[in-house]
Amino acid sequence: MNHWETHLYTFAVAFTQGDKIKPENLQGVRRKAIKHGHTEAECLRVEQNPQHYITTGDLPVMAGRTHLICAICGSMDVSADAYAQWDVDAGEWVLQSTYDAKTCERCECRTTLLSIDEATQIGIQTFGMINVADGARLAEESETPEFFDVMVSVSPDESGVIRTLAEYDDMTATQAALVLAEMVQAYPTASISSVNCDLEAGH
Repeated sequence: MNHWETHLYTFAVAFTQGDKIKPENLQGVRRKAIKHGHTEAECLRVEQNPQHYITTGDLPVMAGRTHLICAICGSMDVSADAYAQWDVDAGEWVLQSTYDAKTCERCECRTTLLSIDEATQIGIQTFGMINVADGARLAEESETPEFFDVMVSVSPDESGVIRTLAEYDDMTATQAALVLAEMVQAYPTASISSVNCDLEAGH
């Protein structure tokens, strides 16, 4: 199948129409592309440069993104001591330099920061879950999940530690799909995988 025969191509064309297409109609075209096998990540890549996809059929490569997280707890709510100088012409403070001291707002203490590459080190996972007598477990292939979990985590470091960036539990399929769409928006180049569930982002 040629790329211009796909629903993703239709979405790319619709996205170039700007104000000529209603937002709800654009979202409808997007949902249809996802329903017919395309992914939220592919739609996001098309949005980066729809004309490139229309012309070539190649999905634009998204620029690499780097996250800084607390080495203690994995939080992204971190800050650095810095020096700023007042710019009279701009009428605002202008950052001049940052210092070595870093703080984690969650830990409420000084910390060191880890540099995480979104595309190679961050994963978004969805899980189909089943309630059992002593709690909950992953659904097996032959079982219909009773609820869903979504987790965003960093690949294990050298010592095997996995840091969780976001976790959402005990959701309906609709709730989990909406959370999945939000996580894909937040981490557009991260890998996406699922364990015994088939969620469509945004549904």
